[in-house]
Amino acid sequence: MRDYDAELRATAARIGADAVDAVAKGRVEYASQLQRLVNLNVFLRYLVERDIPSAAPKGVRILYGKLTDLTSGITSLLLEGYPGPAASVFRSLLETAAHLQLVLASDVASRSKLFEDFILVQRSQAKTEGVISAERLAQNAEELAAVRDRYHPKYPHSWCWSLVPSERSRKGVPDNPNLREVCVAIEKPHYYDDLYGHLSDAVHPTPGYEMWMRDAEKVIQLNPKFSHFTRMTASLSTLLVLETLLTLLREFRPEDYADMCGLLHAFLPENGLTPG
Repeated sequence: MRDYDAELRATAARIGADAVDAVAKGRVEYASQLQRLVNLNVFLRYLVERDIPSAAPKGVRILYGKLTDLTSGITSLLLEGYPGPAASVFRSLLETAAHLQLVLASDVASRSKLFEDFILVQRSQAKTEGVISAERLAQNAEELAAVRDRYHPKYPHSWCWSLVPSERSRKGVPDNPNLREVCVAIEKPHYYDDLYGHLSDAVHPTPGYEMWMRDAEKVIQLNPKFSHFTRMTASLSTLLVLETLLTLLREFRPEDYADMCGLLHAFLPENGLTPG
């Protein structure tokens, strides 16, 4: 009879030792890229303490908060040697950054309100009978009726339908915009064309994910791994957040705006890439 307890304890000890070794080596080899990302997380929190996003409309604060959460998640995953899952989170970071930049592109108060009011659509689609009082449900319905025409008349799946009319339509009604159309609207089509689609293997169950499982020696690893994907994901995440922060600072211009922009350049990856 197998001694599963002993076998599992031996496996756990071996995994732990291998992981500690891989993480220690990887953090040294990719120290510059990882440290920039760690520093950027600090800067995101610093802006909150400076009340720069805190003074913005609620919609901006929500998107900024998600941007911060996702950046922290990517940083944690890369530091522990998991570039594949980090790239999966990066796709969500890219989508969040694009939508935040769309809000910041023009008439921020109005666009933020459009984003905020979309919660009324979401509430109307949730099964809340017996959970929320009839009075509250009636109030929700009344509030939604006041803004309902700002979203797709039949399929209200996107908060920015009225801002970014899709080139696709059904029965003469523009569809909800897809992410590429949002990226085009903020004049960043490369977000989608050069980044988003190429990372699909990190998200979907495809055989292409095998490349994300290989370490720097091209050996498939289930343990923590560090490779050129570590550098790529860290650098792209840094650049994406920097571009979004520059947009935010231009809109909510602090008195030391020029100095803040100069400070952001210190986070630029050493590969020569600059915000577009």
